[in-house]
Amino acid sequence: MTTMQLNQRSYALSLEQVALLIVTLGMKRTILAAGHMGTGKSTLLKMIGKLLPDHKLVYFDGTTKDAGDIVIPKFKDLEGNDYFSSATNEELGFHLDVPVVIMIDELKKCLPPVKNALLRVMLERILGDKKLHPDSIVFATSNLGEEGVGDSLMAHHGNRLIEVPVRKSTNVEWVENFGIPEDCHYVVNSYVMENPQLMQSFQEVARPEDNEYIFHPDRAETAFVTNRSMHACSDIMYAAESGGLDNATLESALVGAVGRVAGSELFNYSRLIADLPKLDDIHTSPLTAMIPTGASALMMIVHRGIQSIERETVDAWVTYVDRLNDNCKSYFLNAATSKHPKQSLIMNNRKFQEFADRNVHMYSADKR
Repeated sequence: MTTMQLNQRSYALSLEQVALLIVTLGMKRTILAAGHMGTGKSTLLKMIGKLLPDHKLVYFDGTTKDAGDIVIPKFKDLEGNDYFSSATNEELGFHLDVPVVIMIDELKKCLPPVKNALLRVMLERILGDKKLHPDSIVFATSNLGEEGVGDSLMAHHGNRLIEVPVRKSTNVEWVENFGIPEDCHYVVNSYVMENPQLMQSFQEVARPEDNEYIFHPDRAETAFVTNRSMHACSDIMYAAESGGLDNATLESALVGAVGRVAGSELFNYSRLIADLPKLDDIHTSPLTAMIPTGASALMMIVHRGIQSIERETVDAWVTYVDRLNDNCKSYFLNAATSKHPKQSLIMNNRKFQEFADRNVHMYSADKR
């Protein structure tokens, strides 16, 4: 690992930290969030939208644009005199006349004329003869230059921005901040939770063969584990669950999404479904429903409960989980009270409240 990589990692921020930085500083300065491919940088816009609900969100993919797609001159006739005005690309939101948050995705991959055209947008919030609402925010994203996928920025451009490195999520962060809130399949969430190496950075390994799950610039592969490709695995698992895929097709699709090592491993992991109790048994007989014996199957059934829980089944799931080991109870408790899409439904349930009171010592420190 080079000294530059070590220094960059020491300053790297989580997506949540970057979103807060953009909200706090973004009306005056343009933040450039640079991180590994597929790590969820594009979700920054959604995260900022939750922090600024009154702002209009604007996504702009600069890699698909030429200079003429940003702003073009327009002739107007006023009292017989011809003069130039500007026609701006409405994708950038300058015509809205309301506070906007503009995300310029993949800035460092843009063509040089596009970077030049966007520079005034990022510096002065001006495009042609139009100016953004003063409460507007502009930020940009890019991949890391050392990934070797075409990201670069001239020094005089970079010096006008505040570039912050975005670190990869840990496996726990991915599940809590993305997997559960985005309703990823319980098998995928459980698999990621049990395998921290899936979210490791290539900057943390000495040789490509030290972690065959992830992208490495010295290994020529297009399928590997990222936040994005694990989401694809979730879609594949849902398709298989609906009865549309046989085992050979399922494994092939998973390998195509995340590579041979992770894909085959996830396929084999998914076969633990056969060791789980039926949902109907848990819902109707939570005191007697079968409890898996293996640690992986236990984690999987907890994730299944977290994903499938509904108002009418909260009591049953709390009763069932209360029979499991402390590790399962703790995970269920923290996941249900963190960023779960049905958080209020669960926390307002009387049986869950009693369960939480009995096990308050199991809360993570940041949730006490």
